[in-house]
Parts: sequence; structure tokens; C-alpha cells
Amino acid sequence: MAPEVIFLKPPGSKGESDSDDGRFAYLEDLSDEELVEAFNKEVGKPGWTNSRAKYFYKLREEFERRNIDYSAIGDETRLSLNARVSLELVDGVKVLRL
Repeated sequence: MAPEVIFLKPPGSKGESDSDDGRFAYLEDLSDEELVEAFNKEVGKPGWTNSRAKYFYKLREEFERRNIDYSAIGDETRLSLNARVSLELVDGVKVLRL
């Protein structure tokens, strides 16, 4: 089973440098479908690093910025990497579905 990602504090909040967060700026340029595929590529992958935690924090921020409902896989404190998702439009709202 894949790990769950816990977002307790934003990157850099524990005295870490936030200078490398520019690495994830490309997420803003992805289409909605590409953003979902970026998430799906990580489902089921083991291993954990600070860099990977920052990646998921930024990915979650991008879901929020685009008003994509990601409640099927998490909330502002966590994201589950247990299942792939698809993007659907439901009553004019972009929703991630398992």
C-alpha cells in the first residue's frame, strides 16, 4: 500500500530553505489533465524525501488554485496516494474521482 502524504506545514516552515520551490513552478503551466496525470504517476510509488513532500504540497496548492475538488483523495492536511483519479466536470465544478 502506498504511503499517505501529510501536509502539516508548508515547505520551509521548519527553518528549511524555500529557495528550491521554483522547481515546481512548471505545475502552473500544465493543463488540468496533465496535472491529474502528474498525480497519478506517483500513485503506489514507495519512498519519501523532503523534496517529494514539497512536490505534493505544491500539487495540492495547484488543485486548490484551479478550484479542483480533490476531496476524494484528501484535504488541506493530507493526500492519499492509494488510488489513481480522473477529472470530471460535475455541475460546472471540476472534481477528482477515484
